[in-house]
Amino acid sequence: MQNLFLTEDDVFYIKIFVAEDDEGIMYCDLDEKGVKFLLGDKKADIVGYTITFKKPSFGDMKELTDILLFKTDDRNEPFSYDANPITAKIKTMAFLIRDWDFKDSSGLKIQPTEENIMKLNPLIATSISIQLEDYLRAKDIDENLQEESE
Repeated sequence: MQNLFLTEDDVFYIKIFVAEDDEGIMYCDLDEKGVKFLLGDKKADIVGYTITFKKPSFGDMKELTDILLFKTDDRNEPFSYDANPITAKIKTMAFLIRDWDFKDSSGLKIQPTEENIMKLNPLIATSISIQLEDYLRAKDIDENLQEESE
């Protein structure tokens, strides 16, 4: 029997692979082969990281939408809302993230907080947010296809 309800324990994982060459240029991809391709002839250690996100329930998506949209005062329309796309990426990650295996230079675990998300290298943050958006978009597509087939 299918479980139709999600709990706090229902999660999904995103994996990224990162390397930095001798010139300090960072490379990031969804798999190790991709980073090797991007590096070309350059040598660098490739490290894989896993980020754990909560699977969003219908209520989570409603709450996240409430967080992301803001009422605009510059229009005369009664229901005029807007969103900042970068803020939306950060808030979505912060709302759904449960864990990651990032460590500081001393080897201590860095907590997955909104403040630390904002400190991420833009390449890393973008790689994570693209995969997160792809997961959420695929989830919506799957649900829409299931509704249409009924």
